[in-house]
Amino acid sequence: HARCVSAGIAKAAVTVATERDARAIIVLTGQQGDNDLPRLVSAYRPSCPIITFCESAKLARQLILHKGIHPVVDRGGLSHDKRAAAAIQDAVKMGFIHSGDDVIVLAKEDDGIPSFYTMKVATVQP
Repeated sequence: HARCVSAGIAKAAVTVATERDARAIIVLTGQQGDNDLPRLVSAYRPSCPIITFCESAKLARQLILHKGIHPVVDRGGLSHDKRAAAAIQDAVKMGFIHSGDDVIVLAKEDDGIPSFYTMKVATVQP
């Protein structure tokens, strides 16, 4: 059941990225998060890069093998909203996205019960 939900979120993200002409899909993983989500997004072959922010160097090494995924080990420990904003700023610094670009941000939030997924469409601010 959980894999079906993850696959649906991944497909939706790629569909929205295509319709919005997004420049990147940013996936935030966590220690307890859905680590299959970046792989599932990759399976739908988006035309934009998948920038995955991982709290684990081991996961980053595993994800580098998948098409279109650019793993980044992040600092973690931030709230989901602050982590998403930090990920967007880091992606700008790395040259993946620029001011005015649309990006899709995906995350699984495990803070409460039940856990849930979020998908946000954001425009990069100057």
